[in-house]
Amino acid sequence: MPCSGWRFIQPVLVLVFLSIGTGVAPALAQSVEETWVGTVNTDFGRADITLHFVKVGEKITGSYDLRGPSRSRSGRVRGTLIGEQLDLLVAGTGDSITARVTGDQLSGVFTEGGAGEQRLRATRRRY
Repeated sequence: MPCSGWRFIQPVLVLVFLSIGTGVAPALAQSVEETWVGTVNTDFGRADITLHFVKVGEKITGSYDLRGPSRSRSGRVRGTLIGEQLDLLVAGTGDSITARVTGDQLSGVFTEGGAGEQRLRATRRRY
């Protein structure tokens, strides 16, 4: 007769072997809420960017403020965060932000309608 502890261990071992065998690990939900500060490398030089996000489910809303050497812009953003992939559209423009969120780091591109893709890097500001 098998040991009663085996009934508990057996399902755990099956799950471990299945996850190792398939190479699939459960996706951990990223959080982007709070304020992010960083830079965008534009054709006109480096610009400072501040992003504020609120997350409800996979939906993201918030704002951005871009301050550069030749001009400044700000606006509302909305989009999604699925896993590490953040996709945002800037309201009323053709601008977008596509980035990967890893912990307190965000990296990707800020796309302005006529200016093309510009590298974006930001760090979460912890209060």
